[in-house]
Amino acid sequence: LTASMTSFTNHISTYTAISFCALSWILTIVLVFYAFKFYQYRTTTIYTKRRGDTVILYTVFGCVFLSMAVPLFFIGTNTHRTLHILSLPIGYSSFMLCISLWFSRYYLMAYDIKDAQSRSSIEWKQYITKDVQILKDEMWYIRHRSTLGNARYIYKRALMVTVPMVVWLTTEDILRIYGVLHA
Repeated sequence: LTASMTSFTNHISTYTAISFCALSWILTIVLVFYAFKFYQYRTTTIYTKRRGDTVILYTVFGCVFLSMAVPLFFIGTNTHRTLHILSLPIGYSSFMLCISLWFSRYYLMAYDIKDAQSRSSIEWKQYITKDVQILKDEMWYIRHRSTLGNARYIYKRALMVTVPMVVWLTTEDILRIYGVLHA
């Protein structure tokens, strides 16, 4: 009875792994279609204002995560330790880059909106008030446009956070797999 239960459990985990692999590949195809459509219309105003280059980048990293890391993880967990270990840096890096690009995109979109609002309000506030402090508050977004409003600046900062996290998480998991660290 115990041998048949173990065999049944192995079949369930194999079927589960195959199901997750198939699902991740289907989702990859959907993401590729989405990225292709987004790329076609990338020069239109609505897409440039929404940081279309970032959307394409995090869609690519999402495809890498779904098409490579998820299948390697499930296949490696069931059969090969090497595949499981190979899935860790691919999975962590693609997933963390996706998340950091997603947050960077929405931060930059919010910055663009606040920048446009401040530029528009400065035009008429300078005629109404002579209070320098009110005008300085409105100038904050304009003054920081080259740093906190710059996409390359924000992406570099996101990478400075993401890369050490990926290295740390990958190293910790590999050490756990080899039994050096214990939960």
